[in-house]
Amino acid sequence: HAVKPCDGRVVPLSGYDMITCSATGKADNAERSLPENVLSERLETLFASSRRAEYAIFNCRAYSRAADKIVKRRKPLLRIGSAGSSLRASVSHVGRTLVINPGIATAADGVAGIRGALVELEHGAVKNYTFVTA
Repeated sequence: HAVKPCDGRVVPLSGYDMITCSATGKADNAERSLPENVLSERLETLFASSRRAEYAIFNCRAYSRAADKIVKRRKPLLRIGSAGSSLRASVSHVGRTLVINPGIATAADGVAGIRGALVELEHGAVKNYTFVTA
């Protein structure tokens, strides 16, 4: 089987839908930044294609107002991605949605790789998570 990019798609994963978007809001000034209204439409289209948005894993690259609004409105099970300019790993909730920010690896931290999170899901809930660095 060939590896397929997940960006901009809804990918079924063992009863959950992973919704991935690498675009960011214009405030980010990154290569993949979009005006907030365009990003909002893109996210709404992705969530509308999910079979059950309340059991979605929302994998977004970076903070944006559009991503915050879709999380509040669609209430996915999990959001994974960076939170603004936060370099440190953090966990929070937006309503029922667990928000995991693995943080950003920096040379100042002595980390020369990437940071992520391993998340264990069971029966429609997050059972456990662990931050990892590679």
